[in-house]
Amino acid sequence: MPAACFPCGTALGATFNQDLLEEAGRTMGAEAIAKSAHVILGPTINMQRSPLGGRGFESIGEDPFLAGLGAAALVRGIQSTGVQAAIKHFLCNDQEDKRQGVQAIVTERALREIYALPFQLAVRDARPGAFMTAYNGINGTMCSENPKYIDGMLRKEWGWDGLVMSDWFGTYSTTPAVVAGLDLEMPGPPRFRGEALKFNASNNKPFAHVIDERAREVLKLVKKCAP
Repeated sequence: MPAACFPCGTALGATFNQDLLEEAGRTMGAEAIAKSAHVILGPTINMQRSPLGGRGFESIGEDPFLAGLGAAALVRGIQSTGVQAAIKHFLCNDQEDKRQGVQAIVTERALREIYALPFQLAVRDARPGAFMTAYNGINGTMCSENPKYIDGMLRKEWGWDGLVMSDWFGTYSTTPAVVAGLDLEMPGPPRFRGEALKFNASNNKPFAHVIDERAREVLKLVKKCAP
């Protein structure tokens, strides 16, 4: 089906124009509605640490303030139409080589001041409806099952309330991902949920109330998207 061709993320960021990005977001939302889509998988705000990053062009820029403020403008525009934005990829995702097995070894200061800041600014200024986790791990724990950053930083510290989904085939466990706060395994049908989660839950791994928390976020996003 034909679709509008928007400038890539870096080109949008190069405008340094939040009003223009918000207008672009509104147009993206209208385009999504025309195609009966309820969630836009973006914007992408990973730091462009290297020019060799295969998906760097999707990101707004290498500066965390530019990326965060630009992303917030896009999200405000998208969500003004009722369509929800799934901001990505959370967190420290800056390479494609071995992307589903690589570990980002990073200090807490660098993580917060460079890699997490764009997401924090987007949460502060736009409240995106969803987050998408990254393929990689951080300091030994995969992002989709990392309670320190999904539950601890994103939800508790930043006070963000919304759905967390994995990147496509970026879920690597059943119980650890559920306990960490990953609400939705993408794409379907699931590999680590369904019967696997049903079996684990029969042994209280995880507890039923934790599964209820994950299901609740899915239903809340559905409600937001309902016409």
